[in-house]
Amino acid sequence: QSISCTCHCATDAMHADMMGLVAVLVFLALLRFDGAGATTTTLQCAPATTATLVVDPGATGGATFHTLDAALAAAHATPSPRNVTIVIAAPLNGDGSTLRLQQGVVLTADDSCLRILGSPVPPPPAAATGGSGNHGPDSRGARGHDGVTHDTPFDHLRVDRVVPPSALTKVASDNPRVHPSARGNVYRLDLAAVNATHVAAWPNTFTQGDPSTRTLGVFWNGRRLEFARSPKAGEATALPTGCPTGCENKGVCTGGIPMRAAIAGTSKAWGPPTNDHTTSGVFSLYNSTVARVAGWASAVEHGLYLLGNWRVDFVVTGARVEALDLADPTNATVRFAAPMPNGLGWKYSRSAAGCGCEPFHALNALELITSPLEYALDTVDNAIYVYLPPDELQTGELTVTDSATPILTVGSGAHHVTIENIRAGYSYGGGIVVAVGATYVELNGCTLHDVGGDAIELQGVGAAVRSNDIYNTGGGGIIVAVNDDGAYKTLRSSNVSVTNNHLYHIGYFGIAFGVGISVVNGTTGAVIAHNLIHHVSGKGVHGGHRTSSGVQYASMGQFDNIFEYNEIFQVGLNGSGFGAMYSCCGPVDAAGSVYRYNFVHSSPAVNAIAWDNQLSGQRGYGNVIYFTQNGFGLNHGSFNSMTNNLIVANAPKGGMTDFQADAAISTACLGFSDVYNCSLPAWAPWAAELLGVNISDPASAWGSRFGWYLAHICSEVATTDGKNQRITGNSAISNAVVYIDEAFANPGCNSDPTQNNTYSSTFQLTRNSTVDPGFADYENLNFMLLPTSPIFTMLPGFEPIPFDSIGLEVDRWRAQIPSDAETGRLMLAPGRPGGPPA
Repeated sequence: QSISCTCHCATDAMHADMMGLVAVLVFLALLRFDGAGATTTTLQCAPATTATLVVDPGATGGATFHTLDAALAAAHATPSPRNVTIVIAAPLNGDGSTLRLQQGVVLTADDSCLRILGSPVPPPPAAATGGSGNHGPDSRGARGHDGVTHDTPFDHLRVDRVVPPSALTKVASDNPRVHPSARGNVYRLDLAAVNATHVAAWPNTFTQGDPSTRTLGVFWNGRRLEFARSPKAGEATALPTGCPTGCENKGVCTGGIPMRAAIAGTSKAWGPPTNDHTTSGVFSLYNSTVARVAGWASAVEHGLYLLGNWRVDFVVTGARVEALDLADPTNATVRFAAPMPNGLGWKYSRSAAGCGCEPFHALNALELITSPLEYALDTVDNAIYVYLPPDELQTGELTVTDSATPILTVGSGAHHVTIENIRAGYSYGGGIVVAVGATYVELNGCTLHDVGGDAIELQGVGAAVRSNDIYNTGGGGIIVAVNDDGAYKTLRSSNVSVTNNHLYHIGYFGIAFGVGISVVNGTTGAVIAHNLIHHVSGKGVHGGHRTSSGVQYASMGQFDNIFEYNEIFQVGLNGSGFGAMYSCCGPVDAAGSVYRYNFVHSSPAVNAIAWDNQLSGQRGYGNVIYFTQNGFGLNHGSFNSMTNNLIVANAPKGGMTDFQADAAISTACLGFSDVYNCSLPAWAPWAAELLGVNISDPASAWGSRFGWYLAHICSEVATTDGKNQRITGNSAISNAVVYIDEAFANPGCNSDPTQNNTYSSTFQLTRNSTVDPGFADYENLNFMLLPTSPIFTMLPGFEPIPFDSIGLEVDRWRAQIPSDAETGRLMLAPGRPGGPPA
């Protein structure tokens, strides 16, 4: 084995002896093995702290620094080897000494062997900690979530700027664009006065979460404002007379208006008429909705956008309106400025007629502002319009975030950097980025909130993310994207762990789309464990492509990762997701993934664990699932294993087609005809990648681990019917299914695609059963099985699930666990509104 080390010499003899001892200690501490078996090490960090530097911008004397940059410069001057701690102080009164940055901080290789520590933040006064209601305000009026109050008047780091009062002017009460309920309270912020840059008009069409739709953040007294919309989120819209039956009982018209029908149409912007509604950008309105839409008419020339589930209920797409033709209420139409991507009309019924499956809402226009702290960005007027509470005008502070850089970046070459107990927020960009080439970075006990992008993005190997609180993000919570120079090709571990983090309110309920934790871009051997994830616009956990589709295939996938002991609930809130724990795509992209001992619940808009678009080779063991669509939802996958899971009281999704059924475990067999023949073009990329990793060689990393199913995957799933690939090798054994009428479903499968799958040894109680399944406390979601549970009797091989070990744990950075009342955990518990019967 080869060993490389770097020594630092000294001229003074005594100092040289000490340096030699340090070199030996560091060599022993930092010796490590790389994936090829060679031993490498970097000898630059001292074994103990060599200097402690204090940053306090409010200090008037003493050995402190007023800026983080000054402290970093002093750290650079510390003799090497070093181990420097920078403490960012919090004042005794908890206010007044925030480091308000003009742009984010970037750490370089010179900042290796560094610990940035936030001193404890004093709690807000007891009388100002907010109530226990949903989204209760705290001492700054900042938006909590279901009573969880993490906000204080202090952050160690923030990247925003205060809007001067002179930049605000009141909009005239007689302005016809202002809704009657908002007149006299709407103010205009001239964007030129604050030198705003991220204020571009949105594209003509976009999918929710498209980076091109990100705009500067706007805050009032620390609370992020949300785009005005109509109907409001959660507002019930009555289905009009004449709406066809079959889909409306899904409840998707909550917070949306049902489309009447997609029609063939034309547009000045995109050419001649089309006779195919699936490529149209025109749809008609029900008579009962015309009056509401008419109130938006003056917004068209300023940029009126409609967002909706135009085609499927798990993808939200937006488009700019070119014209509203409302002269004849019986034949009123909306025409977009471009055809809707993939068309209008429910995908699975193949019909142009709306049936309540295609709800839409208007977003981001002055005409939509009706309540305090709603706002709209008008790129034509180069202004923001905002409804400011009249009783807070004298004491309120309006701030904006417009800097694209993350709050803190650990750059390439930096190693052994620890960020601990830092509170940071208010950024247009992301929170903390660990860049490619940065190694052995720890993020412990931090709070990251109100960032426009992702809170944490990991691109460097050897990262540990522990016991952080993350909330109010525009993008994702934690993104793990560690390719490590193609490490997946040899299954070399990325050495990443994401544990004991609390993530909530991920992806704003507006234009953004959020994922709690995403594992992508070739990440290999990561551990995602003991996280609490709830109230997420999209997926709770996502694996595979950075999006759910793409052409880069395995380099965008995730391999040999473990997802365990996580609790996930209230996800897919924007009608997006398909799965609370979701992975995609193809037979190769997530080889070796294990989902075990997770508690996924109270998310009726999504499947609990979804393996999408031919995903194969997954394992689900010992998971507890309550009140989701299907417990496991498989879309054309093969060689997947589901064993010893407890699936309880699913949420039926009425009106669905043969794509998906209401069952504990559902495998869809229709819709993929691209690889029924191994010579088809769609199979070529997968074949090339498997050849590149020597899948047929039992001695290769891939051959030894995955050759059993991937060496001949195409021939295993190919058929000759010219319609559907075969679904084979799936195993669902020894699962307990409680209060669900159908244990297994294979919608669309015929005798050929379902061959060689095993669905057996199941304990089942139907929806109206009166048999006690033996839960410790069903109404409070305690699914620990009592020793007397009939599940153990009927399924002798069923192993107890360590339910009480799932979720957050107390450790040195997390002193207590948030209560059920604080998180809203029991919102859809049995017997509660929206939940199943008790």
